[in-house]
Amino acid sequence: MARFVAIVLALAVGAGGVPAVSATATADASATSGAKRHPAAAAAGRPKLYATAASAKPKRYATADSAKAKRCTKRQRARLRRCRARYRMSAKRLSGLASHVATTAPAAGAPAAGTTTPEGMATPPGTVLTPPPPPPPPPVSTVGANAYDMGGFVLRLTKTLLPAGNLTVFFTNHDVSEHNLWIEGPGGVLEQISDVVGEGGTASRAIAVTAGSWRLFCSLPGHEAMTRNLTVSP
Repeated sequence: MARFVAIVLALAVGAGGVPAVSATATADASATSGAKRHPAAAAAGRPKLYATAASAKPKRYATADSAKAKRCTKRQRARLRRCRARYRMSAKRLSGLASHVATTAPAAGAPAAGTTTPEGMATPPGTVLTPPPPPPPPPVSTVGANAYDMGGFVLRLTKTLLPAGNLTVFFTNHDVSEHNLWIEGPGGVLEQISDVVGEGGTASRAIAVTAGSWRLFCSLPGHEAMTRNLTVSP
């Protein structure tokens, strides 16, 4: 075939219709035609088939692994749904038990149903009694009484208006002379806060005061100027 092509080209060149073709081009053409007919060249495509089959094999394994992972994920999700259902059921049971206990248990400090109250009234079964709240404690107040010598005996108070209730009086002697302290209230109430104390002496006492006017004073002779009034509001 190659020889026939060469003869045709030579005749064409001699006739002047086709340009001359070099021997190199002819050799290349013959080499190309020969490569197409060579069995080794035809067999060169066979490894591609084997490579395709070998590359498809890992894909099958990858597909199987992904399917296995999906099955594991489905099992885990189903297990999680079962755990959530059990948790919701337990929560409902606990809430129902708590509400039942809250409605049936008597209040703290209340007498049980079916007993007799201090007033002698029998309570029917199923009745929950709530004890009354305790009364509030009386307010606690404090007042300071201080004795001075400012050219004369003087008694000074830290406050003069207090609420009724418990009162604690703190007495301090800042004078070089000795002094004592008494308190007088409505209805002839008379209480001693402090005995005779010298300079720097202190004393305190808690008493119950009612609404009205109260007087603090020193009872020693010549100390009549040492007196102060307290106003106690209801």
